[in-house]
Amino acid sequence: MVNLNITTLVILALLIFTTISTTTNVSANAPAAAPAPANAPAAATATAPVHATATAPTPAAATANAPVAATANSLTTANAPAPAAAISLTTANAPAPAAAISLTTANAPAPAAAISLTTANAPAPAAANAPAAAPANSLTTANAPAPAAATANAPANAPAPTTANSLQLNMCSTTDYKNTCLKSLSATGGTKNPTLVIWTAFSTAINGTQMAIDAISTLLQSNSMVDYEICLELLDLAKDDINKAIKKYEEVTSTGKNKDKLFSDIKTSLSGSLTFHQTCIDEIENMTTNGDNMQVLKVSRELSSNALAMLTFQEDNVPTSSSSSSSSSSSISKVNNMLVMAPAPSPAAAAYKDDQVWLFIVSKDGSGMFSTINEALSAISIKIDNHIERKRFVIYVKSGIYQEYVEITKKMNNILLIGDGPTKTRIVGNKSVKGGFKTFKTPTLVVNGENFIARDISIENTAGGGNYEAVALRIAADKSIIYNSYIDGYQNTLYAHAHRQFYRDCTISGTMDFIFGNAAAMFQNCKIVVKRPRTNQKSCVITAQGRTDSRCNTGFIFQNCTITADESYSAIKQNLTSFLGRPWKRYSRTMFMESEIEDVIDPKGWMTWIGREENWWTVWYGEYLNRGTGAEHSKRVNWVGFHKNITDEVAGDFVPRRFIDGDDWIPVMGIPYFPNFTSTVSSH
Repeated sequence: MVNLNITTLVILALLIFTTISTTTNVSANAPAAAPAPANAPAAATATAPVHATATAPTPAAATANAPVAATANSLTTANAPAPAAAISLTTANAPAPAAAISLTTANAPAPAAAISLTTANAPAPAAANAPAAAPANSLTTANAPAPAAATANAPANAPAPTTANSLQLNMCSTTDYKNTCLKSLSATGGTKNPTLVIWTAFSTAINGTQMAIDAISTLLQSNSMVDYEICLELLDLAKDDINKAIKKYEEVTSTGKNKDKLFSDIKTSLSGSLTFHQTCIDEIENMTTNGDNMQVLKVSRELSSNALAMLTFQEDNVPTSSSSSSSSSSSISKVNNMLVMAPAPSPAAAAYKDDQVWLFIVSKDGSGMFSTINEALSAISIKIDNHIERKRFVIYVKSGIYQEYVEITKKMNNILLIGDGPTKTRIVGNKSVKGGFKTFKTPTLVVNGENFIARDISIENTAGGGNYEAVALRIAADKSIIYNSYIDGYQNTLYAHAHRQFYRDCTISGTMDFIFGNAAAMFQNCKIVVKRPRTNQKSCVITAQGRTDSRCNTGFIFQNCTITADESYSAIKQNLTSFLGRPWKRYSRTMFMESEIEDVIDPKGWMTWIGREENWWTVWYGEYLNRGTGAEHSKRVNWVGFHKNITDEVAGDFVPRRFIDGDDWIPVMGIPYFPNFTSTVSSH
């Protein structure tokens, strides 16, 4: 067994990633064609290039037409002329130390062929422009359609690397990017310790993200485009998430306690890292960009994906702890198990009774401490910079219309933003894509600080339906709560970007994809309002969930909500159709349960995203015990990924106690909360 400490692993991981990222511009495992970004106008989306036929073959047919197994699983490159032996991950005649981390070979004279990352797990380039049928129908990834065992037992002309032992092969077989995985684990030598393998995966992922940051920084220096600025911000958040995952994993390995809770936290962080990577790629991949830099970015994403896959594999193969959290150990009952909370005290009362709460009062009439929300945040920032911490910073915003753009940064944790009611305290902006902004830069309110709460307030983007994407709220704060608030806009109203989020007693309104992103977001007792779309737009869609990896613990869950339309829509609804969602990303996951669905929703229920019909097989869309005219199932889409006959057991995985670990963080905030099913609760 190789005995390496963490510092050594970090150094070796950096050397490995440097070698991986300096290869040819085509990734070994890169997905076929990346989906168009979310901020493409609806009209443009309708004419997006079609990468798969509308009449995708059945799963059986797809298997019959799958790429040849030897090509799919070989560790050779699709177009590299060198013999198979030439791409072994070790060298034939190299000194021992070099062999431990070298990706080149002694008898492969062409550098590109020697360290190429081209299509080790994907079809040849000719097929890359037209995805094979197998990935379109498979529930595995488009880049690793072959069975896991096939990689471990590669044919004779493509031997497994001599540095890979059975543990490495076994763990890499669970990933979507197997070639990148095997190379990244070369620093572990012949270890049979799965914990050491996970540590190496984390170390390589963090170094990969840093190299991606460096690559995008280089692009920004030569071309100061806002796209690169956005990408750097996202990669910084991705790096933070991997660091958080590493700290939580230290707890797993050192104490062995609360494994269920810790694994859930780690998966949340790694899912966040993947989300931020993907948003960065979506932001810049259609630009004229240096191929090597884009390659570094994509390999960085692959390393984060592999870390999540191996972590999930380990979680599935270790016993749960006796002190596991209630989110996984509690039984799911059909009994209404509402946790009734006492009304939260007023901000002033909380501040004077608890010296760990700091109160900031904002008022437009001069009766407060500040006249704008941003002034209050600046004061909080100064206190944080001076290491003056509190368990809660309360910003009480008195009645009024506050026309400002507000950002709760990643260092501003534990903020409570409270108003006098959603009809009285309003934060209003009007930035839009048509107005010259990127979708990511249009929000009226941005929240990245953890443990954020907004209540009794309205967050609005008033740009209007004719100005395309215009976000009211973009939120990536883990364990965030929005309570008794309005989120109002048109296209892309709520960007539920990442991490665990809970919405209770809220009204959310819009037209097209007006709840989108890749958070693990729970909407409970909310009113979802479809508004009249812009002229010449005949359809509205509520959700566009953005899960890109089947292991991400993300999705949108609507429980005991009301799906309805406003008066402007109802006046012409005979000329319009509306849908519960459409598959923006490959593994999009959305569930409507125990909700009132009015006749605003088309009988088909779900809408195709033109050009992404292959997602029909890989999404997870479900409906469970809904009521109302629009809940009728008989004419719903017949996609493989749509589920209408859901058992109580399956539905139980989507209640807040399990899906977002709600018992651990929601009740202590004084927010009304149903941890389980709400079947006995009457419609609101």
